[in-house]
Amino acid sequence: PTWWRIRALSHEEQINIERSSGIHKRSELGARLYSKQVQIDDDDERAIWHDSLGLRERKALSEHIAYLDRWMRETVQEAVQLLVDGELVDPMEPISRIRPASSQSLVISELCVRVRMLSTLALEKKT
Repeated sequence: PTWWRIRALSHEEQINIERSSGIHKRSELGARLYSKQVQIDDDDERAIWHDSLGLRERKALSEHIAYLDRWMRETVQEAVQLLVDGELVDPMEPISRIRPASSQSLVISELCVRVRMLSTLALEKKT
């Protein structure tokens, strides 16, 4: 059997992950563009919007996405354990084998959402 163990992160741990991922170096323009991008539901419309970006905007968006990727991977490394047949396994190793890459990203982001949810519960509810 395979089991995922997810633990809550303290506020300090969350801040440290954000800092080590580069939150203070990330592009504010990239963050704004990313926010716009995820609001576009239609794939064709999103592709047209992305194609209309200039080089500066594309670079900023790319840098922000790279920051998010680092943040998610560090969050998984810090707060997630994977047990396969009772043995601890590095969670990123089997995740890295998931194809297509979009499915891999979905698993990582789902784990991060659950870590965030658990981390925001009242302290007495964290188990």
